[in-house]
Amino acid sequence: MDGVPPIEKVGKLPSHCVWVPNRRNMKHKCFKVQLGLPQRKKKSALELQILSWSPFENTGYAVAWSGEQASVYAWDKKLLEKVIKKNGYTNMEIVPEAFLKAKGKDGARLLNTNDGFEAQLWNNGVLKASRWWETPPNSAAWLLFTRSVGGDISDHAPPPEKLQFLDFPWHITQYADDILMYLLKNSKLVAIFFVILAMPLAYLMAQTIAYNTLTYQLQKKISDKEQDSLGIRLDRRGAIKTLTEVNSLISLQKFPHQIQIFSEAHKITNPYSLTFSEWNYNSGELEFSINSESGVDTRVLIAAFENHSLFSSVRASTRGNRTIIKMNIQNITQSMKIKNEF
Repeated sequence: MDGVPPIEKVGKLPSHCVWVPNRRNMKHKCFKVQLGLPQRKKKSALELQILSWSPFENTGYAVAWSGEQASVYAWDKKLLEKVIKKNGYTNMEIVPEAFLKAKGKDGARLLNTNDGFEAQLWNNGVLKASRWWETPPNSAAWLLFTRSVGGDISDHAPPPEKLQFLDFPWHITQYADDILMYLLKNSKLVAIFFVILAMPLAYLMAQTIAYNTLTYQLQKKISDKEQDSLGIRLDRRGAIKTLTEVNSLISLQKFPHQIQIFSEAHKITNPYSLTFSEWNYNSGELEFSINSESGVDTRVLIAAFENHSLFSSVRASTRGNRTIIKMNIQNITQSMKIKNEF
């Protein structure tokens, strides 16, 4: 199998399943791009350098940036995809083993990799050079490596180090968009992200549904109340209409009804034990005769009628033993109207 079987790293940050290719099938080089380029142009400039350097027709690569320096592992993309597919996997993230092992201190070191031994030269946290052997390098091989990469020249290789895989590949922590693209390939993290995103949306939807439900219930109650009060409002409207008609009819009369006039006259004469013998009324003029067994002072009677707002120009005369009272009826129709209390 060309590469380490897929491993799923679970650590401080959740990751997805990655494929670690064999070191023997990769090339390494440290590039430097022009200082001060924007991030996108920096990546484009690096890609041009990689494509001109790579021996593969279809190149795949992984980059660890450090300022303007880029430590690059390249591989035959088409060939590696066939290997991955042959092993029953698709769309695997490819991560060089060096990017899943702890960074080295300044100087050269020798690592025991999954398919052999890799010499690395580190400087200020940058992997400057790398070389692979199937077996531990001898003195001549190590001397050639240290001379060619510009490190401290030595013909004595250090003992190989067997390092554990890290929880998270360190090369993708250089730029935010690299981290984002890496994390988006993690189905678990994407699922968590969508759950977190869906929670406030679900809350807002629930609030909207609750608000619409309450609005509907309130409108229904208002409609029911309006329906219940329809009869009352119709009755009120009819009463107002009837009252208006009554007042219109009353306004046609200049004087009160005779029943009212008689009632008021009776109230005035009742204390004097008088009886009416005749009653004549015609358009605001009233004449009636009264009888009294004990007699009555007509001056007192005239004053009593004059003090009433309904009567005016009260006068008295006698015919035999009868007392005749004449008076005018005031035009007070408006004051006698039924008041609208609705």
